[in-house]
Amino acid sequence: MENGNVGKRGAAVDKDGGTHQHMDKIGFWNSRGLNNPDKQKEIHLFMHNSQVELFGLLETKVKRAKAQKAALNLCNGWSYSTNLSQHEGGRIWLLWKTLVFDISIYKVTEQLIRCGVHHRGTRRKFSRTMVYRFNDGALIRKLWEDIKEIHEHMDEPWAVMGDFNCVLHKEERIGSPVTMAEIREFKQCVDKCTLQDMKSSGAFFTWNNKQGGTDRVYSRIDRVLINNEWILALPDSEVYYRNEGTFDHCPAIIRWAVDQKKQHMFRYFNMWSMTPDYKETVKQGWKTNKTGTKMYELVGKLNNLKGKLRQLNKEKFSHIEKKADQAQEELLQCQQSIQQTPLNPELQEEEARLIRKTKRLIEASHQYLRQKSKVQWLEKEELNTKFFHSMMKARRNMNIIFSITDAQGVNRTEVDAISKSFIDFYTTLLGTTNKGREHVNSRLIQQGPVVTEKNEHVRGNVYRKRG
Repeated sequence: MENGNVGKRGAAVDKDGGTHQHMDKIGFWNSRGLNNPDKQKEIHLFMHNSQVELFGLLETKVKRAKAQKAALNLCNGWSYSTNLSQHEGGRIWLLWKTLVFDISIYKVTEQLIRCGVHHRGTRRKFSRTMVYRFNDGALIRKLWEDIKEIHEHMDEPWAVMGDFNCVLHKEERIGSPVTMAEIREFKQCVDKCTLQDMKSSGAFFTWNNKQGGTDRVYSRIDRVLINNEWILALPDSEVYYRNEGTFDHCPAIIRWAVDQKKQHMFRYFNMWSMTPDYKETVKQGWKTNKTGTKMYELVGKLNNLKGKLRQLNKEKFSHIEKKADQAQEELLQCQQSIQQTPLNPELQEEEARLIRKTKRLIEASHQYLRQKSKVQWLEKEELNTKFFHSMMKARRNMNIIFSITDAQGVNRTEVDAISKSFIDFYTTLLGTTNKGREHVNSRLIQQGPVVTEKNEHVRGNVYRKRG
């Protein structure tokens, strides 16, 4: 392992002298060589403009004698570590600002660097494994085994990122067919380690061969994989793949949503139907005195029903998992009392009531978790609460929009700017209200020929011809 500090140490501090209280950006890029001074300057400018404080460079091809000089051009004021001790070409570099991140190197091989990351400002901790996969068959299998070994001892948020030189799914390469044989071991490793892709935006294909015409090949070989602990602890993360420019690989920047406004959407839960007064609640909710068009009346009924169902949820199903645990504890205490007086009829009746209550609440809890996570295939007796909660967070995270590219091609990350981009798009698509438009005179329309139920087939034929 080759470590170093370059020049003076840069300080990432606020105006009052304290460290940042939000997570700073991290990222990586396969530079396909790093000996050219012009390429070093271009990467340095990219890192500066992207405001990253922890960055990985892959396939650097910089030998030990030139490492210090290259580091000066890249990251003056940063610390760095490489895998030169394991590979003479130094295929992996890790760069960081020491006043922002505290880095502990745990494992270095010719294809990966695994480190512990401590962000000083937020005090968040996670593990990061930078990967550059070779194409030699024996070394490929060694990489998958190393990753699986790291997984066996991993109990904190963990991200595995870099150039895997392999797609994970068949649709991730065009221009050249994908066989199951070439991706099987990668998929098995990902499944074994219970990893999944981090939510992403930007470019889908992260590499192309820059050839022309039918010889052009696009692949998604650069990616960020995360474990369930990452989803639970760092749900606001997103990786952005910027277009590659003059390079052939896209740079990846992991950024963090800041001050996202929490939206409380109405969701219907199947467990509500388990309560005896469910039908009466729906019946009362459907009653409304609003009058107007049919659509207006329908919306009024739905809004009134939502209020009734929310009240039902609050009274009967809030903190459902806790209520299920409490009911089970009450049942166990009742059964303990029965052990003392086995023939007590009152305790027997109480036990029967508590059994019914416990079963109902446990089933409601299971329905809630399955519906939230959308995992229908897991049997009730195999329920793993931690797994379900991680799935729920993953789905919630996938539904959050951290960034969007607007009509002008600008990538927007601020909440207000994202909202405005949506409004502008649909305003352009659907138009705006014309307040000066006159209403159609229905009496005048009736004086001319109209389509009736008897000749309804005429309208259908018109639409089919137009289609």
